[in-house]
Amino acid sequence: MESWKGKIVLITGAASGIGEGVVRLMLERGVKHVAVLDVAEDCGRALENELNTKYGPNSVKFYKCDVTDEELFLELFDTVKNEQGYLDVVINNAAIMNDSYKSYKKQIDINVTALVTGTLKAIEIMGKQNGGKGGTVLNISSVAALCQSHLFPIYFGTKSAVLQFSNCIGLEEHYAKSGVRVLSICFGATDTPLLSGTKLGSFDEEIDDTCADFIKKKYLLQKMESAAKGLVEAYEHAKSGETWIITKNKPAKNITDTVKKAYELLSDHVFNADNYYSRTGVRVLTMCFGATDTSLIAIENMGSFDEVVEIRLCEPLKLYPGQKIESAARAVIDAYKQGSSGSIWLSYANKAAEDITQFIAILDTDVEAGEMLQDKMMTEYGNSKVKFIQCDVTVDEELFGAFDDVVKEIGYIDLVINNAGIANESDPKAIRKEVEVNYIALVNGTLKSLELMRKDKGGNGGTIVNISSIGCMCQHAPALFVYMGTKSAVLQFSNCIGREEYYSKTGVRILTVCFGITKTGIYNNLKSFDENINKDMQQIIDLYPMQSKESAAKGAIEAIKKGESGSTWLVAKDSPAVDVTSNVNKAYKILSEPLV
Repeated sequence: MESWKGKIVLITGAASGIGEGVVRLMLERGVKHVAVLDVAEDCGRALENELNTKYGPNSVKFYKCDVTDEELFLELFDTVKNEQGYLDVVINNAAIMNDSYKSYKKQIDINVTALVTGTLKAIEIMGKQNGGKGGTVLNISSVAALCQSHLFPIYFGTKSAVLQFSNCIGLEEHYAKSGVRVLSICFGATDTPLLSGTKLGSFDEEIDDTCADFIKKKYLLQKMESAAKGLVEAYEHAKSGETWIITKNKPAKNITDTVKKAYELLSDHVFNADNYYSRTGVRVLTMCFGATDTSLIAIENMGSFDEVVEIRLCEPLKLYPGQKIESAARAVIDAYKQGSSGSIWLSYANKAAEDITQFIAILDTDVEAGEMLQDKMMTEYGNSKVKFIQCDVTVDEELFGAFDDVVKEIGYIDLVINNAGIANESDPKAIRKEVEVNYIALVNGTLKSLELMRKDKGGNGGTIVNISSIGCMCQHAPALFVYMGTKSAVLQFSNCIGREEYYSKTGVRILTVCFGITKTGIYNNLKSFDENINKDMQQIIDLYPMQSKESAAKGAIEAIKKGESGSTWLVAKDSPAVDVTSNVNKAYKILSEPLV
């Protein structure tokens, strides 16, 4: 049992609400000093004065801080450490719940980027490998990471990122070196100002008008004091990498085994090489060809002595009802910083130009590679079929301008693929860029696509494909924690916004495609904040089967042709695309069991 007595604590977002309750309880249990970081200066100063009067001078010190101000945020960590001599506990509690157009970027910045930044800075200060004495980081997730709903898909994505990031960086391999426990705390709906009508918001007008009332009617709100007490108790009993749930005014509960069980189910297809073949009954492929380079050709030309299998294998791919992919598809292919000439999307673009599209717009920052690809494809498929647009997807004006240019030139868009992705978390600036590219830009692209295509706003409907990764399905390798968190955010966001409640209204399918390790430029530039992990990076990558970019592109097209809105597809190991929606649904059913 871990004691609070004599500890030095830094907590964000604690001038009011659950954070304030935690501060009060920690002091009751003997904490030596609490540094409170918050933007609410009046509340923070009042809390500081009240508690210093009650518990003695220097018990609490308030620092006005917007956690999205990275320079100030990191500086205050050093300030507290220098003033107090050390740090024992960091609680990343700051968060907002607002999916509105004006707030969702700020939400991602607070809920994900700042939490990651705070965690890594805490490990830097407290880690034994850096001369520290160890400590604890408590990261606040939510029951939103354990279930799926159409109400707040962006917020749900941020909390899934927190859960995956914290579970991975809290693994024993990392804890054994740093001595810093990292815990995930999933709060249920709590009666705090966060759930007031003025704080909540949605990008969808109908949801925006009713979300506050819906939450209060649907969920049993727990008291702030109950949530605070649960966090304090979890700290006292939890091991690194564990997940605890605190909801419905009940004591804190360790749900780590539940989370592990769910992720074992999610990763089933990633590691079970024979799962797809045994499930489909195509035994000959497994026995004769395995995972050879000719597997994909073999599938297309394969025959069987069994008539049922023969018919099934030869049956042509069916397009999703109502979509115009073969006759008039338009694609925006977003290949940021992967080098178009060598990425998955060169193969995809070639295949798409041959088979299913009349026009492709390719967005990338690499002008030379983009123009080379454009010229090559124009020569092969016609001058009017391909257009390269220089674009940094993290710059709103460029991304939205590219969409508008395509619509202005062609008239509409049928298909958008949000593929941008990087995996560099070597320093705070790189981490911020990683979150911006992997999640914020993907949300931007999705919402812009919805705006242009949704039937209830005069559009024709269409399809959005959001690229996630097997990184959202497993927690085995203790590396690239932020990347895995962002890809979990993509899965949760896409599944939630692709639910029937949205699709029936908008007519826009939203699919998630999870790529396995693929031979592209992104894997030549993998970087962790931990130099020891960088040294072992290739060994970590070798744990996962590698596939060719051609195979990945082919699998993505197959998912586009077959997938229903809200479905999740795995494209890995040079195997055909596998619809893993059932596994994802079952995993979330397991995750949500503690909510009942």
